[in-house]
Amino acid sequence: MGVAAVVFSQAFGPAMFLAFAQTVFSTSLTKHLHTFAPSVDPEQIFQAGASGFRDVVPAADLAGVVLSYSKSINDVFYLTIGAAAAAFAACWGMGWKSVKKVAVKDGVPEV
Repeated sequence: MGVAAVVFSQAFGPAMFLAFAQTVFSTSLTKHLHTFAPSVDPEQIFQAGASGFRDVVPAADLAGVVLSYSKSINDVFYLTIGAAAAAFAACWGMGWKSVKKVAVKDGVPEV
């Protein structure tokens, strides 16, 4: 049961945080586009994607869109830093326990 819980946690945690990161990125990109490139339609940027937005954005708004992408990626990194800090805090109180088997010779444990 212990190994199954570890394997589940190793798969479930990243899957959830991938969804969280996508939500933070899309929400943040929309917010930053309204601030730095107000004449650009966020839906058009989402449809074009990160590699194709330069083809659909006017040259005058390109710097604002690039800045919006940069700030949105920063927001995702803030989420990652927060998750790492929370994991560190959760693990800090677990303590250390040796999992080595103690050798027994003639009924006396060896040190």
